[in-house]
Amino acid sequence: MYSSLEGGIDGLVHISDVSWDNPTKAIKELRKGDDVNAVLVSVNTDLERIALSMKQLSDDPFKNFANVHPKGSLVKGNITKVQENGAVVMLDVDNNIDGFIRIAEVSVEHTKDVRDELTEGQEVETRIINIDIKKRSIALSIKAVSEEAHTGAAGKSNYKVEQMTPTTLGDLIKEQLSKK
Repeated sequence: MYSSLEGGIDGLVHISDVSWDNPTKAIKELRKGDDVNAVLVSVNTDLERIALSMKQLSDDPFKNFANVHPKGSLVKGNITKVQENGAVVMLDVDNNIDGFIRIAEVSVEHTKDVRDELTEGQEVETRIINIDIKKRSIALSIKAVSEEAHTGAAGKSNYKVEQMTPTTLGDLIKEQLSKK
């Protein structure tokens, strides 16, 4: 999208710089001749180009969410999509931030099809097990919450550090000999 600046200078707002969450939708809402606010991102005098960004007028809502809810946090949300291998959970409706529960993180018991366990619209409490800012993805686990409730280990990570075991053949032989 091109934008005309004072003095007849044109600047370009790349589609990825229109909106943090849904640039395609944001572009469809704009009409030729609309006044928009944008931040000057770069100037290339050799190519006579100016890059602008509309989204940088505000903070990134995904990063803000990740700062408030770091890895290990308990979060509640509503399931918006269920498929055989996982489910999408809406965590922040206002900022369109969702997370994904993989099939292995749905239940302590083995699950063959997530659709047998979860339904759209269902509210779930999950633990954030991974956040990837670059890919803008959040991995969630119901299993971690269930295991904590069952063991009474609320607030502790589901992922335990196990004691190191011998890793070489020599270490294994030494261990066996020391047991005798």
